[in-house]
Amino acid sequence: MFIFDQIGGGVTTNEVLTRLGVTMAPYGEHDLIVSMHLDDGFGQPGIEQKEISKSIQFLVTPMVAGRTYQGAVHVPRQWNDHLECRRKKKQQQEYLTFSSASKAKLPTAEGTQNKLTMGVLVHRGGKSFSSSVASWFKSGLPQHVDEILIYLQEWPFKSETGEIEKKELVDVANVDARLLDLWLLSKEWSQAQDKNQLPHILVIGARAQVNIAPAFASLVQMSTFDLFMFVEEDFSIHRSFLTNQHLVGDRLNKASMMLSLQSHPHGDIVNVVQLRSNKHPGAPDCARTNWRGKERDMLFVQSGDIARHKVLSSTSWLENPSLIFPPETLWRCSPRLIQEVEIKEMAIKEMEKKLRDKKEEEEYQEEDFWCSFSTHAGWTNNPFMARRKWLLDVIVPIALADWTRRVESAVCLSPSLWDYRCYVVAASKGLFTHDDVDKPMSEQSPCEAPSSQILEL
Repeated sequence: MFIFDQIGGGVTTNEVLTRLGVTMAPYGEHDLIVSMHLDDGFGQPGIEQKEISKSIQFLVTPMVAGRTYQGAVHVPRQWNDHLECRRKKKQQQEYLTFSSASKAKLPTAEGTQNKLTMGVLVHRGGKSFSSSVASWFKSGLPQHVDEILIYLQEWPFKSETGEIEKKELVDVANVDARLLDLWLLSKEWSQAQDKNQLPHILVIGARAQVNIAPAFASLVQMSTFDLFMFVEEDFSIHRSFLTNQHLVGDRLNKASMMLSLQSHPHGDIVNVVQLRSNKHPGAPDCARTNWRGKERDMLFVQSGDIARHKVLSSTSWLENPSLIFPPETLWRCSPRLIQEVEIKEMAIKEMEKKLRDKKEEEEYQEEDFWCSFSTHAGWTNNPFMARRKWLLDVIVPIALADWTRRVESAVCLSPSLWDYRCYVVAASKGLFTHDDVDKPMSEQSPCEAPSSQILEL
């Protein structure tokens, strides 16, 4: 790449280096070390010329049109860059005041606003999926969902047009046993319940195993309604909800409100609500494994799993996170109702709470949320709810450009696509528990060990 000119004492650069491209590289920061050596006269490297040797740090991200480009200046994460998010949000305040918050609602197709699609990714369709499906129906989840859209990896149909096509559940279950339990339970549900309470269940898929990114993108693109909830096949609803079924609908409703209205004193609109249970998260729970007891380090330590992205996750095990994290980093948030009719409905619910016994009242009132900017809350494929339009604008383009087809790293390791966009993420008490009984723990997602590199001050 480099030629050392001993006579002139200069260095010339091979043209290839000026347009060096890196492909199929892991996302994130990398160091390109160029070590310059004198020619010893026999074609072998001689003494290193440290004054002209270089170490260049560069960032690998998905190429998303209009957002990332080759040659962009890489700005490393800094411990206090969330303050820039607060500054940006303050500039938007005139659009997000209490009186005009409804203007911030995303435009939606007529009849779809605040209706919910549950997108489910299925591959193995084994015991984990059967257990998850049973828990969904036993907890009454389907009556709070308007559409269930299944993406089935390696499904048995060949498209005549080459396009992904929606099929009715019964048509797929008749030829693919992985969906048989879902079909039987939905049939049983429709006979026992009001048929109008059963969501329309449709199936899409691919002939091959395409991994999570293309599947997720297709689920969002082919969903019908304004709200989208993503769940993988091995996330069930914990048995504790079976005796408190009202909590399922209540938590989904409040998550929906968080995505619709102003959510906290600064007037920011929430972009994502995380729905993995904080009380019963299941295993593996990498944030808890790596950072419980080391919460203060999260703000300053850079690590393989990006420590500060786990700040919001810490609300699942810390009783009072505000004792550790400053309010600019992590804050309590809750839906703020605007319309008078909504306020009246809330007043009625408050009256109903007083009639419940103390234990149930505590369960009902516990649904306060914690919020963080995307600087301190990583993107996760764990269950979440978001606006379909936001997903189409922000996450789906990354998923389609992600050569690894896993989404999480493509988002979290690309500060220009996530951290510095200052999205607002909310953590709820959650609903879903990770319960993969088909794989031994040793084969499930490993928890990458944290390191001790300090963020730039």
